[in-house]
Amino acid sequence: MAAEIVNPRTDTSSDSDSDLDHFPIDPAFALHRGGKMEVSATVPVRDAEDLSLAY
Repeated sequence: MAAEIVNPRTDTSSDSDSDLDHFPIDPAFALHRGGKMEVSATVPVRDAEDLSLAY
């Protein structure tokens, strides 16, 4: 699942109607909207033993 890329300088949408809506969006928080990254295995990981070998 991929996260939507958000441009913190142009995206002013908000999910709340609070009194804080008039403050600019912090770019660090805007970047993390929808999730920051995705981790996927490059080798099969079937169980805890496989996972421990990968690390």
